[in-house]
Amino acid sequence: MGEADLGIIRALARVTGASLCFVTPVFGGDAAGSAPGDEVFKTALVVWHMDGLKDLAGRNELRVVGAVSLGVRLQGEELRESLESGNDGLVARLEGGYLDAGQGTGGMLNLTGSALTVSVRLRSPLGAWGKPLFSKHGGHDRLVYNLFSFNSAIGFELGTRDTPGMTQVMSPLDGEYHLFAQRWNKCWIHAVSTNLVHWTELRPALWEDYRFGGGVQSGGSVLDRQNSSGLSPDPNTPPLVAFWSGSDNRSTCISYSLDKGRTWTKYAKNPVLVHPERDPKVFWHEPPRRWVMLLYGNSSYFLFTSTNLLQWTEQKESIPDCFECPDMFQLPVNGEPHRLKWVLVRGNGKYSVGDFDGSRFMPETDQLPCDSGPNFHATQSRGDIAGQQGRRIQIAWMRDGKYPDMPFNQQMTFPCDLTLRMLSGSLRLFRKPAPEIELLHRRRHTWKDLSLAAGETRPLEVAGGLFHILADVEVPRGTTLNFRIRGATVTVTDQSVACSSKPAPVASGLRTVEILVDRTSIEVFANDGETSLSACCLPTDDRLAVVCSQGSATMRTLRVFELESTHPDI
Repeated sequence: MGEADLGIIRALARVTGASLCFVTPVFGGDAAGSAPGDEVFKTALVVWHMDGLKDLAGRNELRVVGAVSLGVRLQGEELRESLESGNDGLVARLEGGYLDAGQGTGGMLNLTGSALTVSVRLRSPLGAWGKPLFSKHGGHDRLVYNLFSFNSAIGFELGTRDTPGMTQVMSPLDGEYHLFAQRWNKCWIHAVSTNLVHWTELRPALWEDYRFGGGVQSGGSVLDRQNSSGLSPDPNTPPLVAFWSGSDNRSTCISYSLDKGRTWTKYAKNPVLVHPERDPKVFWHEPPRRWVMLLYGNSSYFLFTSTNLLQWTEQKESIPDCFECPDMFQLPVNGEPHRLKWVLVRGNGKYSVGDFDGSRFMPETDQLPCDSGPNFHATQSRGDIAGQQGRRIQIAWMRDGKYPDMPFNQQMTFPCDLTLRMLSGSLRLFRKPAPEIELLHRRRHTWKDLSLAAGETRPLEVAGGLFHILADVEVPRGTTLNFRIRGATVTVTDQSVACSSKPAPVASGLRTVEILVDRTSIEVFANDGETSLSACCLPTDDRLAVVCSQGSATMRTLRVFELESTHPDI
């Protein structure tokens, strides 16, 4: 084991089904909290015991995300082994959640050195691990190590030098997210990712079919976990089923894959439905145990149900005043798992919240914008993610962008986590960048208690062109604060935020601003995602600055992370 000049991370874990228990200690720590006779902790950075969130020094606090139980006491032989090894027999049980260490007090966990020593003890009751426990990518000047548990249910990444700190990420059950997009009405482009950040493009899928007008329009896909369609000859290999519309604007068809989307077979009895018009969205509805399809046509969404994905029955009531590319899902209200509401999102980004009984959607809100930017269109979302109960991830097409000198000609928004919260007595959808953005963090720049008077400009000396900006702000009434970003401007007041758009309201008074700066876009999130703006824009310079054009403002904390590019060519 090498010299522990940066600190140590140590884990003793057991996996039982979907649960992961971290036994004291999980992450290495101060010598004062070391287990008796365990010299390895004397040079460690921080120690957490699993009976509470704070470390042994009472400083660096873990953040609970999802279903996590602390202070769970082991039983029987496991308890005896824990006590004999100098531990206290208490564990954290993770069932659809995880513990986020963040950056620590004063950024102490934002490691920037050139070496890292890791000591890990892991045990699986199955006697073998389903995936490699460690993998390395990057050259010796920038090492990154990934640790994954059985079935890829959880994992964390450690980085050094240009990739500081530690980020824990959650992966879906099959280890992959799938992203499809219609291309020229001829096929679907297809990309996969294990972390929502680094995507690998596969061969295009679902090529044009001249039996149904020649083209392949948009739609959606589902994993038929129970093989209800019978499309797989092996029930242990559930089919991935894609629903698409022919360009005749009448035929809804199926293609399916038995090898995680690498190859596709068109269903021999296509079409499975003939009905105007297009954009089928299919999802599983648990209470009646059947599939539901929303199909766009004549400015409405038509509802169909099925028990096998192959035969469909139209329901009596359609949903009026809708536009293209539907999406529909359940979310817990304020994170309460037993208090669920349905969210219907239209292709233009407008959403409604209400109830759904399997045949009829009953809205309780007006149509409200998911995003108030000028380039947000045709969203799709993914839930039912293994190990991440209640999580819903949304991606939208950024329509009407321009991409000179780029190796691409279209763009998607960064994946966002959706939550449903009560705001001023009404249900509202919040959008916030998925925490996997931290996998791209490189150098960090921090300013504290930054005050600006009217007319004052504060340049931010930051290198590069890709940034993640987070600001805790105090913007009194009558004050206008501008973030000047590579020639574009994000304007905030105490009640609104704007970027290449009309000002979007912030109902509860502006407190936080989060900005993602990409090569050809800026995405803005106010108040933890209460309001978001997705805007395509082309940079005209490389400067970053904060300007108070009216009144006076204070930024309690301003952090700018330089980001690593996810594209190999830019």
